[in-house]
Parts: sequence; C-alpha cells; structure tokens
Amino acid sequence: YFYLTFHGQEKSTPDTRNNMAALTDVLRIRLREVLREDMGGVYGVRVSGRIDRRPSDEYGVVISFGCDPDKVEALQKAVFATIAEIKKTGVGADYISKVVVARQRERELDLKNNRFWSAELADAYRYGDKLKSILDESLLDKVSSKQIQASASRYLKEQQYVLGVLEPEPSATAPTASATK
Repeated sequence: YFYLTFHGQEKSTPDTRNNMAALTDVLRIRLREVLREDMGGVYGVRVSGRIDRRPSDEYGVVISFGCDPDKVEALQKAVFATIAEIKKTGVGADYISKVVVARQRERELDLKNNRFWSAELADAYRYGDKLKSILDESLLDKVSSKQIQASASRYLKEQQYVLGVLEPEPSATAPTASATK
C-alpha cells in the first residue's frame, strides 16, 4: 500500500480552499490516467486535500493506492513525474472543464443535502464567516490551468512530504537458501 502526504502551513480562505479542491480534482484524474490506464499498476487512486483552520492553519494533500510491492518504485516515479508535469505546464482545458462540471454537479447535490448545510452553517458560526459566502459560486470561475499550476507548486513541495509503503510480511513458507552440502 502506497501512502504519500504533503503538508505545510496555509491560511484557510475561500480562495485557498478552492485552489486545493481544484488541484486535488485534477490530480485524481491525471493519476488515475497515468497509474491505472497507462501503467496498469493500480485499480484506483485516492487523492484528498484539506486546509485546516484549527488547531492551526495548515494544509495536507494525500495520495494513496494499493499496488503490487514490486511496482512501488515505478509508480512512485510516475506520481512525482505527473506532479512535476503539472507544476511545469499546468493542465489542458479538457481537465479544467471536467473539474468545473464535476464541481458544479457536486454543488447542486450539496445544496439539497442537510449534512452540507449543517456543516456550512456550523463553520460560519465557528469561524465568523459570512452566510452569503455559502451560496457564492464565483470561485469556479477562478479554476484555470495557471491556478492549478501555482497550487501544485505551493502545496506539492518535493522537500516537504512523508512517504509510507506498507509491504507484505515475508512468507514463513518461502524457501530460504542454505548451504548444507
């Protein structure tokens, strides 16, 4: 099992949360294409991102997937190559469109969901946010290749991550080499 987390300090604002959401949506799409469709190395890729206000202003991005232990090194290189590509060139308009359409649909569903409203109203009360901001849809207009490229550079720093790989325990029945002759 492959688990990679990037972390650091970040102030939570509507823009930084929007940037994080767009970045993680793009990463989820690109890594699924590269790791699953191109390499056949995974069944699925989980990508999540968050910007916390409490206990301190910080961010985290997690990329995880199950894979054959023998493929970890190649998949790890592919993950970092994909991140480097996004940092260098951004993403195409087709990715921006996919992200915006998916987030619009998610938003439509959220607005009909009591759990969404409960969480949003609680956050507005807890942090003193303006209630009007819950209905603000202008953030989707800010999703762009340049914005995702800048977010990747800001949140996916190669010098600031933790990588964990869970490997299976060696088999007790596996033959071992011995020189008994």
